[in-house]
Amino acid sequence: MKKVFLVPVMVIATFASQASAEEFCLWSPGGGCYEITADANETAAEKRANCAKNAWVFSGNKGDVEEGADKFCQGGTFVVGKDNNPPGPGSVGDPLGCCNWADGTDWCDLVYTTTDVANCSQGAAQYWSGSICGAKDDVSGRLACPTSTPTYDGKQASCNAYCYWPATSTAAAGCFLLAADAEGDCDFKKSNCQSYGGPDGDGHNALHNTNNCNGLSPILKINPNMGLTVATHGRALHISSDRNATVTLYTLAGQKVLSGSVQAGNKVFSLMGQNPGVYYAVVQSGSYTQTVNVVLK
Repeated sequence: MKKVFLVPVMVIATFASQASAEEFCLWSPGGGCYEITADANETAAEKRANCAKNAWVFSGNKGDVEEGADKFCQGGTFVVGKDNNPPGPGSVGDPLGCCNWADGTDWCDLVYTTTDVANCSQGAAQYWSGSICGAKDDVSGRLACPTSTPTYDGKQASCNAYCYWPATSTAAAGCFLLAADAEGDCDFKKSNCQSYGGPDGDGHNALHNTNNCNGLSPILKINPNMGLTVATHGRALHISSDRNATVTLYTLAGQKVLSGSVQAGNKVFSLMGQNPGVYYAVVQSGSYTQTVNVVLK
């Protein structure tokens, strides 16, 4: 009788131990940790699969894992999720930094994923690595930006204009923010866009004031009667010439590292094979000669 009585007790104890581990879903980097349980619309398995695809699944003991709308799954162990990468290092949900997106305001947001860090660390945004944003505004609900120097400061370089570049042999077509850099100031970048950008590759519908390249800015094309114009874009020279032209690339010490030629018209001369560094290119077309600085990253 005792053996018959003890068996179910042991089985019950085993199931109780197995049931002590729960699974939770962190629905967003900013918070929202909930136990994965069935409801009237989805089974627990369906919820888990949805969370694993679009968010992050954690396991842990109920009571040890903080749960709620404004809670991270702290105390839990990361199991699986999108990109197989939890939102932050250390305790789950710790922010990686603070970002002032290119929204025309002085308010900032905490960023929790490496993708958001990469998106913030380019264009006209500002990013503070490992920083905590300032106090929350009661009206907007946004956070004040740090007063320290940003780790990345794209706002200082932004030309507040976008250029649609046609596809070339070295890059896909796209809408790109213009920013001053070692290749030239904003006036140069806009003139370069107006000469070589646009869907037709000849400046039409090239310069825009929105990040999807809608909202056409006035077109002020470079004088089409010029016999030779040269501009850099990425790892290429954009050359407009009324006749065939020769191209020679030199180091700053004067060593020739590359030479070639382009046909008359609007052409792209690729520099993809060159090592990173600072060079200058000499382009000659008939009686015209133009020298441009080239910075390869």
